[in-house]
Amino acid sequence: MTYALQSITDLAQRVYPPHVVRVLSPTGDSVTYNPTVPESIAIFLAYMLLGIVLCLVIYRKRQLTDV
Repeated sequence: MTYALQSITDLAQRVYPPHVVRVLSPTGDSVTYNPTVPESIAIFLAYMLLGIVLCLVIYRKRQLTDV
């Protein structure tokens, strides 16, 4: 969940972060991978589609129970 939300917020940034980020520390190297732009767009569309389907299911269920 956190990975997907971070990739969606990366799309909103003015400058897209690099794909591989290496951080050097005294305890060792740490490597972070950011998804590419097409991957971020795919993640965004998947979450949007999932959210729309979930909203429609909940709306239908509530409408049927109110009648």
